[in-house]
Amino acid sequence: MANQVQLGAASINITPSVGTWMGGYSARDHGAEDIHDDLYAKILVFSDGETKAAIVTCDLVGITEESTAAVRALVEEQTDIPGSHVMITCSHTHSGPTTREWRYDAPFNNAYMRELERKLAGGVQVANRRLQTAVGGLGAGSFPLAVNRRLTTDGKTEMRANPDGVVDHTVAVLRFDAEDGTPLATAFHYACHSTSMGASNYAFSADYAGGAKTFVEHTYGEDHTAAFLLGCCGNTRPNFTSDGSRFRSATFEELESVWRGLGAEVVSARESIECAPLEGVAVAQRVVTIPLREVPDASFYKQALETETWPDTGERISRDSLKWVRNRVAEYESDTLLLEPTAEIQVIRVGNLVFASYPGEVFLEYGLAVQERVKAELGLDALHVELANGMIGYVPTADAIPYGGYEVMAYRHGSQTPSGYSGDAEKLFVDTAVELARETAAAGE
Repeated sequence: MANQVQLGAASINITPSVGTWMGGYSARDHGAEDIHDDLYAKILVFSDGETKAAIVTCDLVGITEESTAAVRALVEEQTDIPGSHVMITCSHTHSGPTTREWRYDAPFNNAYMRELERKLAGGVQVANRRLQTAVGGLGAGSFPLAVNRRLTTDGKTEMRANPDGVVDHTVAVLRFDAEDGTPLATAFHYACHSTSMGASNYAFSADYAGGAKTFVEHTYGEDHTAAFLLGCCGNTRPNFTSDGSRFRSATFEELESVWRGLGAEVVSARESIECAPLEGVAVAQRVVTIPLREVPDASFYKQALETETWPDTGERISRDSLKWVRNRVAEYESDTLLLEPTAEIQVIRVGNLVFASYPGEVFLEYGLAVQERVKAELGLDALHVELANGMIGYVPTADAIPYGGYEVMAYRHGSQTPSGYSGDAEKLFVDTAVELARETAAAGE
């Protein structure tokens, strides 16, 4: 019989200085001008007395494999938690700092990144010292912010609101209390890009989840920690439109209204959850090689570089993408082209709940499939989590690839790969997550 789970939680401010360049939109041409709301890392550490695991949730556009490895190494050095048992996931806010070198003309704040890595590891250390026996439960609300963002008309797929496309308005809520009923922490999960604010915004913000977390924490007291988990949402985003389908930036007044509404929904759902003892913590992970679509030959990129247009479509190449094309040409010439990209798929089980994570912007269908299969095959509840432990770009479904569109063609805008991922990635990712969930379930038997 597994031991009852203990929980420790911590909150760390990770807001960079004004002037730091922001991530998410290549249209920005200078650094941040203001801070609308602070960015945080919220950390949850779980222990059953034998196994420990940490989930680090960050108000960031993403985190690289290199930074993930650095944080894990520091955690291993500073605590008794194995680095491989740390999951670092991001909200993908496009109003946060850039966390990788992706702009040819944008100064990269290396000093901030090293400080960030130390802060995240330090947050795990703090949460680990706060472990206490906890009870918990899962509930759900609903919030109508997300909409499918792939609209196909006359054979052309555009980034526009598609009311008939797949979307999930479920707000999954995790309630964690001390044995005496004192509220310890709340985690909530939603599958929607954090792109409420557009490229014209130069103020740091945690987007739609930020103020909602604050709302929950104010409800339950200053010692309460509210964490946000981003679900698979490569094809969904906030439904702010100018003509019913064309997306626009929200105003901060609109964003603050979302904060109150989402925060209230989380609190309402939390209040209806009945807590019970949680038994067992287990972790499993696997690095898989992601299959690529057909890779263009060297002449394709050489022609693209010479003409500054894509040979197959005639579309003009942006300045940022030209740097990427130059790199592809150089890689062909030096025989260092990355033809076998990898992804770490990680699963953490706490009691009867499974957190299944991917490092990319994975389409919602992946997460729904994992959720359904884990429930049907293992009898466990699952939350799908994206942009965890790395940034591998968009991973579309097999069905979406023939229709093209931004998410299918985004590898041309700075991805590490010379081609988009093939439709075979879908079965690989889903099957692997379910297999890992099965491993974590077996560990509790």
